[in-house]
Amino acid sequence: GICYEGTDWYLPKCHEDAEKMKNLFCGHWGFIDSLENTRCLIDWPDAPDSTRPTNANIKAGMRWLVEGAMPGDSLVFFYCGHGSQQLNLDRREKDGFDEVLVPVDAKTEGMLVDDEINEMLVQPLPAGVRLTCFLDSCHSGGGLDLPYQWNPYMEEG
Repeated sequence: GICYEGTDWYLPKCHEDAEKMKNLFCGHWGFIDSLENTRCLIDWPDAPDSTRPTNANIKAGMRWLVEGAMPGDSLVFFYCGHGSQQLNLDRREKDGFDEVLVPVDAKTEGMLVDDEINEMLVQPLPAGVRLTCFLDSCHSGGGLDLPYQWNPYMEEG
């Protein structure tokens, strides 16, 4: 959860949202709350550098999440912070824009681009692994850069 305290980007309650989601998954859905199984990056003012949601730490967390995943595994990624768009320079985006996540150090280390997120979180997964991803941010609909999007209003039935 990223609140961006002390900046013009301040978002209230992101810390609490991250904690509540962790408690929901570990307390109600059987995920194990241990250092081997759960990582939570929050930009508390006194947080150690290793647990702050920096560009490098978020990327490392994504790699950690999918590393060693095997068929039958269920993985969860939750992001609560700013999202945005930036001009797509390789012309692969239909709308001309990449969706991005905004790490706490985005001004110096850059955004997390949807192409990178797809390469780190989606592409390494073997068949039979379930990844549930929550992006609680603006412009999150294409945040994983998947080749399709589900639209519940287009279903027949």
